[in-house]
Amino acid sequence: MAIVEPASAASGDGRSQGEAISALITALRGTAPQPPYTARQQIVKMGDQAVLALTEALRDPDPRLRWEVAKALAEIASPEHTASIEAGKALVTALEDNEPGVRWLAADALVAMGPASLDPLLHGLLQRSESVWLREGAHHVLHFFAQGTLAPVIKPIIEALDGVLPAISVLPPVKHALDQLDLHRAV
Repeated sequence: MAIVEPASAASGDGRSQGEAISALITALRGTAPQPPYTARQQIVKMGDQAVLALTEALRDPDPRLRWEVAKALAEIASPEHTASIEAGKALVTALEDNEPGVRWLAADALVAMGPASLDPLLHGLLQRSESVWLREGAHHVLHFFAQGTLAPVIKPIIEALDGVLPAISVLPPVKHALDQLDLHRAV
């Protein structure tokens, strides 16, 4: 079985890192000789270098690929990774995926990102609060940040998500959280 090595590991096959990442993402489909788990582990080792390609692959129509990509992003995601904001945006979008497993993995990845996930998550809620799946995923993620110093900002959002007409009632506490956390950006 051929194992695709990342270009940074000097595979010697003349492929660029982008080509190596593409080959590994293709292997995530489960149609290559390399098992998806092995490909995913190699992608995870590439870390930030693979995030852009992974976020693009989250839009693929193949649910198995989206699941594998979400799993890889969940394993890469951490507050230390510089590409976390871009990954976070893609993961917030994945909270609305048709596949429940993809949504769950996206939520877990946002939790793993730590407070860095709040920027894309809160902006996503502000823009698409009508999405039931986004609200459910956001509730799951925000639950992990509802303690400690973030509690006064996060708990009102969770209460609004639990309340009557959450698509509307969540907007004021989200705007308040964005102000309190100073997470303003051009939308």
